[in-house]
Amino acid sequence: MKPSPLDDELPTHLAAFQILDRLDSVSVKKPPTLFTIFRLYCVQRMTVAQIARRCRCSVGTISNRLHLIQSKIGIHPAAIKNAPRPMPDQSEAGKQPKFELENRP
Repeated sequence: MKPSPLDDELPTHLAAFQILDRLDSVSVKKPPTLFTIFRLYCVQRMTVAQIARRCRCSVGTISNRLHLIQSKIGIHPAAIKNAPRPMPDQSEAGKQPKFELENRP
C-alpha cells in the first residue's frame, strides 16, 4: 500500500498541535494572547513592531510574549517564522485538506 502524502506530514501536524496545546495552557492577564502573537509572528510573519501596532500595545509586550512562547515550546519563535515553507503542489491542491487560520484583528 502506497503511503498517503498526509502520512509524511503527520509528524509536522502533531508538532503543531503540541505547540498550540502548550500555548493554550498559558493565560496572560491582558491581550494579546500567546496564540495571537504566535499566529501573527510565526504564521503571518509580521515584525514585532507591526504586531505591536496591530494589537495596540508596546514592542516590549510583544517581546515578552515571544520570550514566554520560547520558554513554553522550547525554541525561539523566529526559528518557526524563518523556516522554509513548502510550496503547495497545484496538481494536488484539490486533494489536500485546507487548514487555514482565522484572521482576527
